[in-house]
Amino acid sequence: MIKIGIYSNDSAQKRDIKKFMVEYFENLNIEFEISYIRTKSKVLKNITDKFMKLNIVMICDADKIIYVKRNDISIGKSSNYQAIGWIDSPLNNEKIDEIIFNEGKNNCPHGLFQLNTRKVIRAIEYEDIEYIKKVERKTLIYLTDNETEETNEAVKSIKSKLSEEFFADCIRGHLINFYNIKKIDRVNHILVMKSGHEILIGKNKFTHVLRLYIRINFGI
Repeated sequence: MIKIGIYSNDSAQKRDIKKFMVEYFENLNIEFEISYIRTKSKVLKNITDKFMKLNIVMICDADKIIYVKRNDISIGKSSNYQAIGWIDSPLNNEKIDEIIFNEGKNNCPHGLFQLNTRKVIRAIEYEDIEYIKKVERKTLIYLTDNETEETNEAVKSIKSKLSEEFFADCIRGHLINFYNIKKIDRVNHILVMKSGHEILIGKNKFTHVLRLYIRINFGI
């Protein structure tokens, strides 16, 4: 469950933010809980607590919404970290996406994929892999520095060798590293990776991809 806390002196603003957040997570069929934080001291306690109990704290001040988001990684070894940012009020789906996709830093869990072909032997760190794609009879591995590596091994076979579940085969012929997604273009249904690579998502897959991203990053 994603837990969200909202602080504002303006009751109407609090209700509006809650309304947008409710619609956003209900549309994705993700379990959530929203509460109002009544004082600034409780806001401070929430965001400085080492074991922050809320996943997102939203602090509203006139035309700005400051947020602190805790990502809770429960894949491999458990870890969590905070991302901080601000957006203009009023809220909408695109601005909530901005909160969700603010990583603060690359927190991709560590691991190595051993590539062994007739042309190259290489150990590739998980955090360097953006996505893996089937192209005709070959499989291309796209890396964050815009390099590519090539193998005859099938995408399905490669996935079975990766020990972490954040590599998701959510798009046909692709294996996506969810920690290297920069944003999702809602209008054109495109995944924009941190390197600038763009991956078209089928319209019927859009909600599934966004929902899966949130579940992985919040450890739910």
